[in-house]
Amino acid sequence: TSVELGMFIHDQNRVDTIRQLDEHSKFRNVEVEVRGKDDKRLIGLFNGDYIYIGQEKYLLTNMIDITEIKKLEQEIRAYNMHLEQLVENKVAEIRKAEQKILENEQSKQDELRFAYLHDKLTGLMNRNALRTLTNNLDNVSLIERLNSVLLINLDNFHIVNDVLGVSAGDRIIFDISQKIQEVTQNVGSVYRNEGDEFIILVDSIDPVAINKLAKRLLLAISEKVMISNRLFLITASIGIGLGRPEQTITQTIKNADTALYIAKKRKNTFVTFSAEMDKSRLRAPELEEDLRLALDEKQLELNFQPIFNLKTQKFDQAEALLRWNHPVYGQISPGEF
Repeated sequence: TSVELGMFIHDQNRVDTIRQLDEHSKFRNVEVEVRGKDDKRLIGLFNGDYIYIGQEKYLLTNMIDITEIKKLEQEIRAYNMHLEQLVENKVAEIRKAEQKILENEQSKQDELRFAYLHDKLTGLMNRNALRTLTNNLDNVSLIERLNSVLLINLDNFHIVNDVLGVSAGDRIIFDISQKIQEVTQNVGSVYRNEGDEFIILVDSIDPVAINKLAKRLLLAISEKVMISNRLFLITASIGIGLGRPEQTITQTIKNADTALYIAKKRKNTFVTFSAEMDKSRLRAPELEEDLRLALDEKQLELNFQPIFNLKTQKFDQAEALLRWNHPVYGQISPGEF
């Protein structure tokens, strides 16, 4: 096992080398570790052959010292591991940044979607949300869409905006939206349609329950408000459309709008839609045009209704009632024109 350099093959490598010699009588480029008497460690590539001189067998070897090469390889491996770690860290940072970007993008999309579907002033769902909902409800089965609709409009609210300004009007709108939500909690979904108008979708078609809800809403909304040392009476009119299996939610909303048209004439009340209301509303624009000619055509007349005085036991006053003798619809009450 000794070599001319006075070094010794390490025990583990010696076993492998002797095995190759026994099998092939030579070995080539075997990487071995050798240690000298001073315990100096070398790594080399050994080549060896058995040669015969006479009857004697000798092992002829040579070694290429690759200690520095192996040292460099080890340094390179360590450096590569360091680089791989740096790359992994950088990849992790990039993925984390990408995730944050995606989360921010999702957050922005959520904010935009929320803004698209909600009223900025009140925080209620808006017309876009209502449109989305009605489109979905119109496409579900008839049994699943039995919703009633309450359409609320504040009476003469334009006066508040005209006199006090939009800011004061916005404060009132916000306060009323809070009251409506309190009344309809766990009963229906509230939407701000536009301006001073709200829509409530109720999961019920029970007219008694709907009427009770409408009365509670009128009571909650109706109040005297002092703004800038001025007293205003806030009231509302409500149109009700009762859901039916044979109609879509869009039609129910239209029915509520027609009922609201009637309620607005009386103010501070609620009206439930009936089929006759459609006829009345459809002829309203026609009557408006005809009324322009009614005076010239002498279609208007005054009727006097006497008033009996209980103290004097005499008729001492009369109430003047205007009547319109329409050429097509006959006599029309002032309540309609």
